[in-house]
Amino acid sequence: MSRTWFLALKGHGSLWRLAALTLSAAVLATSLPCFAQDWEITFVDGPKWFDSMGERSLRTDREGHPHVIYWHTGGYAGLQLWYAWSDGIAWHTELVDGSEFSKGAAALAVDSLCVPHVLYGAARSGGYGSHELRYGTKTSSGWQTRVLDYGYSATKPCIAIDSLNQVNVCYRSMDGTARLLYGYRTTYDGWYIAQVGTETCWYSRTLSFAIDVSNRPHIAYNGNKYAFKNESGWVVQEYWSDAYYVSLGLDSANHPHMVGALGYPTYSVMHAWNDGSHWAIETAVQNAGHVRGLSCDVDGQDHVHACYLSGPALRYIWKDSAGWHQEGAPVSALAQCLSFDVDGNGAPWVAWVRKDPSTQRCQIRIMKREGINWQGSQLVDHEDDPGWWSSIAASPEGAPSIAYYDKSRADLRYARWDGVTWIVECVDTLGSAGTAASLTVDAAGFPSIAYHSGSTVRFARNNGEGWSIDAVGSITGSTYYQCRTAVAVDQGLAPHVAYSTRLSWCENVAYAVKRANCWTTTTVGAGWCPSMALDASGNPHLAYQDGYHLFHACRRDSEWRIDRIDSSMAYRSTPSIALDASGRPHISYSLDYGLRYAHDGGAGWEIEPVDPWPNVGRYSSLVIDSQGRALICYSQEGGEQDLRFAWKDGETWHIGIIDDSYGTGEYCSLALDSQDHRHVSYYDPGTRSLKYAFSTGEGLWVHGTPPDVSDLTLRIEGPCPSTGVTPFGLFLAKPSPVNVSVFDLGGRRVRIVAASPLPEGAHRLIWDGLDDRGLRVPSGTYICSAEAGGAWASTRVVLIR
Repeated sequence: MSRTWFLALKGHGSLWRLAALTLSAAVLATSLPCFAQDWEITFVDGPKWFDSMGERSLRTDREGHPHVIYWHTGGYAGLQLWYAWSDGIAWHTELVDGSEFSKGAAALAVDSLCVPHVLYGAARSGGYGSHELRYGTKTSSGWQTRVLDYGYSATKPCIAIDSLNQVNVCYRSMDGTARLLYGYRTTYDGWYIAQVGTETCWYSRTLSFAIDVSNRPHIAYNGNKYAFKNESGWVVQEYWSDAYYVSLGLDSANHPHMVGALGYPTYSVMHAWNDGSHWAIETAVQNAGHVRGLSCDVDGQDHVHACYLSGPALRYIWKDSAGWHQEGAPVSALAQCLSFDVDGNGAPWVAWVRKDPSTQRCQIRIMKREGINWQGSQLVDHEDDPGWWSSIAASPEGAPSIAYYDKSRADLRYARWDGVTWIVECVDTLGSAGTAASLTVDAAGFPSIAYHSGSTVRFARNNGEGWSIDAVGSITGSTYYQCRTAVAVDQGLAPHVAYSTRLSWCENVAYAVKRANCWTTTTVGAGWCPSMALDASGNPHLAYQDGYHLFHACRRDSEWRIDRIDSSMAYRSTPSIALDASGRPHISYSLDYGLRYAHDGGAGWEIEPVDPWPNVGRYSSLVIDSQGRALICYSQEGGEQDLRFAWKDGETWHIGIIDDSYGTGEYCSLALDSQDHRHVSYYDPGTRSLKYAFSTGEGLWVHGTPPDVSDLTLRIEGPCPSTGVTPFGLFLAKPSPVNVSVFDLGGRRVRIVAASPLPEGAHRLIWDGLDDRGLRVPSGTYICSAEAGGAWASTRVVLIR
């Protein structure tokens, strides 16, 4: 006899698909009714694969500090625009715009107040060939962006700041006509943009732009043309034959200097300049090879500097009273693209993307030349591998936060959801800080994290004024998979930390509590991988193992009471403990042949199987909801290797899949908010990313035949992101009462869109961007959920005001 087990699977798309798994009765000992549930999955943090640094992606400010704008892609989120700047001590990075973009260099300018301004191209929701030109600047409340132009052709943007701190831009039109456009921002953020005479620009690599000291624009374009604006209008001149790279700079007399690369047969780098009456041309470099990424600038002494790539080499050239000079910059690996600038003291800076020869991962690096020597390069940003040892907590209002380890950077990170996006910050960088991270949020709403930093267990807390860090205890050994800490904060805001004192054989579990600014540590027993929860009196309960046995330990009146619960533990299991409303402990843990659940029923420990699949539950996380139900998220390492979710209703366990991405679910962590909404963080090795899954817990079915998703279809039929009104297409396979509502990511209902019987067929619904009170909802991500006849469907809506 065989049994059929229906599982709700969510893959990379937004719709559920149903799969039937047939298990023999010999493997599946009990009949497990099934459930389906909508999980909304997003990426919190991911790797950076750098791309598309342009001629004006590097700028220096009045204090000589460098600023860089650059793209990166994590594969899951398209191209994202990032900004980095140095204060002379350290580099700081932040996200400018996280939408999905087309490829193309972004241009950066820094005004006299050291405020950055960027111009860049972005892909719109219309898909391939639908683009925007966007402008952004950093304000006291963060980066603000707006659309300047629409079209279907990508462009090379140029931006510059005049002496009045007014923003000037130049770019090719995006309507396919290749018109050459110039514009500037007027008072109160109004924009004036017009065509430069009747000129067109067909070659994006030859477009270069500058503003002189009299606030007049100068443009080089098409490889052989130059335009400037005087009191009478635009003046257009030709200065040499076609070049496939051109970069423009201005000297102190407002005279233009163009450095350009010529192709076959000369493959030379040329210099053209105008002294106010005629053009002069000279060869700067003969036989330069195939030049890429050319960029030039003019210093305060009217010396011309340029930098470019030729083959694997980064070349720097400059002209002084003795003529042209050239040298190779000391770059140890192939540079993929570069940007160049000369600061106010005449020192050249170069930023480039390179692949590290040892790790084969890309980096953004920057280097400065002082005198006759290049200084050592500085690391601006590099690829990440975040999400290891993730631990999640949720505020009562439903705002999630996650602590985790970034393996590439070897640091501890903390991410929090602000209602619109994930805010990521680095907490600790000392000695591979962040392994074995455990997070809790106290009654005051402040996060606390316990973690390993080399051979030290550390505790970090943020009280709203920044992170403070304590050393809790020492550890020895190096067994990788046994790393685990646990943290909790009692009602008096005293922190409690549990950890293993050794990470090899014969470990001991240690428990530490901080009172009166002093940590007191005791040994609990032999074992590792502790999990901890505090009861209403602040007494700690620990679950841990020693390779063969599962233990529960509770401390009362300074004495530890230890129970041996199970003697068939999997060696690599990481048990998880939670307490119910009566203070009784519940524990999830794994064996080599399945996930188990143990709880104290009052008369002793009761043990029952949850998931009989082999190699499941090594990473498990258990919580108890307000109805006293046990909920577990866990990984399945054999077979499908997915992230699973189980919950117990009465005497029955229901099992489903949160994410079926192959190999996903490592270091999973589960938390509930005050509404019993489920929040899960986990690592996806396929994308080397930290993921987050959210569910309201509604839409469960546990009896009868599961509904076919084809009975109900819901999709957006308008632009996304939307600026206000969002149309939906709803399809019903049969007549049914329908309920369609919009929720925020905290699970709170925002608006009822439809609540009435509808006939079979296609229907069009509209959400006007208002809540049930008739008020405009803020920008952010929302979930539109539809229910009809026992079937569920949902889609995500991104709203931008």
